[in-house]
Amino acid sequence: MANNLKDIKQKLSKLLKPLLAGDNRAKILFIILSVFLWFLIKLSKGGYTGEVNFPVVYKEVPVNKKLLNQPTDHLKVTLRSQGFEILKYKIRALRPIEIDVSRLDVSNDEHYTWHTQSKRGMISAQLGDNTEILDIKPDTVHFNFSLIRSKMVKVYFKGKRQISDFKTLYAEPVITPDSILVSGSEQALAKVDSIFIKPINPAEDIDSLDVEVNLEPIKNKNVEIIRQNVRVQALYTSLTEGKFEIPVRVLNLPKSYNITLFPNKVFVKYQLALEDFSKVSKDEFKAYVDYNQIKDMESDRFLRVYMESSPPYLKKLTIDPKQLEFIITEK
Repeated sequence: MANNLKDIKQKLSKLLKPLLAGDNRAKILFIILSVFLWFLIKLSKGGYTGEVNFPVVYKEVPVNKKLLNQPTDHLKVTLRSQGFEILKYKIRALRPIEIDVSRLDVSNDEHYTWHTQSKRGMISAQLGDNTEILDIKPDTVHFNFSLIRSKMVKVYFKGKRQISDFKTLYAEPVITPDSILVSGSEQALAKVDSIFIKPINPAEDIDSLDVEVNLEPIKNKNVEIIRQNVRVQALYTSLTEGKFEIPVRVLNLPKSYNITLFPNKVFVKYQLALEDFSKVSKDEFKAYVDYNQIKDMESDRFLRVYMESSPPYLKKLTIDPKQLEFIITEK
């Protein structure tokens, strides 16, 4: 093959060499011009056929519907026209064919079709008078819609609640608005029951917060958040500690038994906001052990201590000791 190519090059060189010499250059230019004119004459004649891929854009999509599928983004159209027209469609940036979605054929509330063969006149009007459409593929374009619905979804705080060992939120932050309108298909909305703000990480010396915060995006792309940010207001407070010694009572003790705990009191150590320290009362703390634990024991001689009640505004609570030794005797 290499020898054949070499022979062809040599023959072309011998053929063109006399033509390029002297006045033969003018002959070459004349030949090129003649070929070009012949090409133009041929293209100006009708009867040419060609297949062209036209891009498609969809307009007038119903505002109360969401398109679930991705219809074809092009139509393959076989044309008969002048050669120039065919060439024009093939080599230049094509103006897309527009499909009016509001005028589709309705199968039901969620399924629409667009039959390309019956829409030849509409497509021809977008092309030109000298172009005839012979065929269009695909013959049918399908559209699957879902009715767009909306609902209010609760917005939740996200971020550090306790920003140091001795600084924390005093109360639940105020978020305005506290709920956001979201829209999407009924199936998609059913999976969305909460929206979170983007995490807030305030400085450790902060006392209050009043900022605009963006919402975290919803992972489901079929759901749209109408509003993208909210206002967050929060108060931070210093923490302090307190300690009480309280008695431990026994639950579910049979009437025929006595039980002795060692010790029979425990210390409760708590952490809370400085503003709430004066509200704490020893009577709000109640601890207990459960006799029913003994049924599941084999050799253990200790009962675990539980808190029955404590102030709801505490930030942290510990019991010491966490387990109590016991002795059971019959009455």
